[in-house]
Amino acid sequence: MGTLQRQYGQLQAASQMLEQAAGLAPDHADTWFELALVRQDLRDLDGATRALRRVLQLMPNRADAQVNLGIVLQDSGHIDEAMRAYGRAYRLHQDNFGRIAHALGAASEGRIWLDLNGLRVALQSSHD
Repeated sequence: MGTLQRQYGQLQAASQMLEQAAGLAPDHADTWFELALVRQDLRDLDGATRALRRVLQLMPNRADAQVNLGIVLQDSGHIDEAMRAYGRAYRLHQDNFGRIAHALGAASEGRIWLDLNGLRVALQSSHD
């Protein structure tokens, strides 16, 4: 229900439903991911970060959560942490490159990379 509410733009109701679901099933990564999306849409970037970190505790190789974590961290002004998250996502699945490059250039806290090969090298070599 929370996912449907998010899709219909009923973000407050979605947030309440997903918070409840996360409390009932704290090890269900998809619930945390949906909750992160709702929190991001509500501009609760700290809450979105916490939810995405929970997803990654449960599923460390979930590349889509790494990309979204990068986006949220970037929107929060933490570009270095965002680059590390993007790097983890890229190393997990290089097909995330387009999404990462777009996110970096689209956000107000982003960086435009004119040298895409340079971006690939930066992502490949970024480490925690």
